[in-house]
Amino acid sequence: MRTSQEAVLAEGLVRRFGPVTALAGVDLAVPRGSLFAVVGPNGAGKTTLLSILTTLLLPTAGRAQVLGFDVSRSPHEVRRRLGVAFQELSLDLDLPGHAVLDFHARLWGLGRSERRERVEQVARAVGLEQHLGRKVATYSGGMKRRLELARALLGRPQLLVLDEPTAQLDPHSREALWDVLGRLRREWELTVLFSTHYLEEAERVADQVAILDRGRVLAQGAPGALVRELGEEVLRVRAEGPLERVGQELQAAGAHWWRCQDGALEAGVASSGRALAAVVEAAGRLGVRLREVSVHRPSLHDLFLRLTGQPVQPGQPGQRADQRAGDGG
Repeated sequence: MRTSQEAVLAEGLVRRFGPVTALAGVDLAVPRGSLFAVVGPNGAGKTTLLSILTTLLLPTAGRAQVLGFDVSRSPHEVRRRLGVAFQELSLDLDLPGHAVLDFHARLWGLGRSERRERVEQVARAVGLEQHLGRKVATYSGGMKRRLELARALLGRPQLLVLDEPTAQLDPHSREALWDVLGRLRREWELTVLFSTHYLEEAERVADQVAILDRGRVLAQGAPGALVRELGEEVLRVRAEGPLERVGQELQAAGAHWWRCQDGALEAGVASSGRALAAVVEAAGRLGVRLREVSVHRPSLHDLFLRLTGQPVQPGQPGQRADQRAGDGG
C-alpha cells in the first residue's frame, strides 16, 4: 500500500458483527490536505468505517493505513496523529469549558504552562475563548460541537476525523462550524475526513466524496465530476401509462440514464428542450397521459438516487453500528 499522497488508504475493508456485514469490501483513498466526505444514510456503514480508521474496531478482513501506519499493526502511531470527534457528545456538562479542555490536555501529557497555552490556542481556533469560564451545560448545541472540536485539536493532529459533525445543529450553527473547519484546514494544514447524511452539505464543502450504502462504496471522486456524469439536466415526468416505454424512447434519443419509480420517470439529459420534445412525441404515440413535467440541475442527491434507487433517510441519531443488529452504522 502507498500513502505518499494519501492521508488514508483502505483496501477491501470488511467488518462483520456476527451474521451482520457492516462493511463489505470498502476501498478508500483520502488525499492529504483534503476535505473528504463519506456520505450515505444512517445504516450505510459510515461509523463502522471511521471506527476502524481511528483504531476503535479491528477489520474482519482487508487493510487500512492512516498517515502511513497500519491501523491494526501500529494503532498507537495512528492515534498520536489523529483528532477525533464522534457524533455522540461526551462532555461533562457540570464543568466549565476550560476544565474540560485542561483535563484532556493532561491526557496528552502536557505540562501546566503548555496546557494553558494549548487550551487557549484551540479555544481561540474554534471561537470559544470568551466562553471557557461558563459551564458546558449553558452552551448552545453549536458551542458544544465546537468544544468537542477544540478537544480533538489538543494533540495538534494531522488528520481530523468527524462523525456527523453537524447532526442536530440548526442551519446557522452548521454554517458557523464549516467556517471554522475551513479556516483550520488552511491554517493548521489539516486533512479532514467526515461522515454525513446531508448530501447537499457534502456537495458544497467537500473536495471529494465517497458514497457509501449497505457497506459498499458506490462512487468516489470530486462532487462536481460525479454529478456531471448524470447529464446537464434531470428531467422528471409524472404520467399515466407505460412510462417505461417513454424511458426507452429517451434512451434511444441519447439520455444518459433513466429510471421509473412510484409513477414517475426521471432521466439525465444533455438538453431538456430536445428531451421534452421526445417525451411529448412518445407520450402521444404510446397513449401516455402527462400530468407533470419538471427540469432541474442534477445534484449529489440525484446521483445517490441513481446509484441506490432509494432516497437518503437519516435514522435516529446516536446509534452505533455495533449496537444495532443488521444496521451497519
